[in-house]
Amino acid sequence: MRQRKAADKVQQAARKVREQEDAKRQAYDRYRRSEAVDIFAALPKSEQGIIKGLAQTHAAMGKSSSHSSNGSPATWPENTVGFDRSGCGF
Repeated sequence: MRQRKAADKVQQAARKVREQEDAKRQAYDRYRRSEAVDIFAALPKSEQGIIKGLAQTHAAMGKSSSHSSNGSPATWPENTVGFDRSGCGF
């Protein structure tokens, strides 16, 4: 009986730790998404349009991986035909 109670306490403690870690992870994900929304909103409309277009193209292609055949992320602007690097810091 004592061993069972001890085992239950250990399981409860482990569950509590997992729940706390999950809550922290979810809070951090919300923070990252919020920051991404703010950063995106601060971009010029032309850059927002480029990003939206690349995202739509990527989604339409049904990519199962976020990388192109050359190992670079497929949605990076430099992987887009006609992308001009001048003045953008790349």
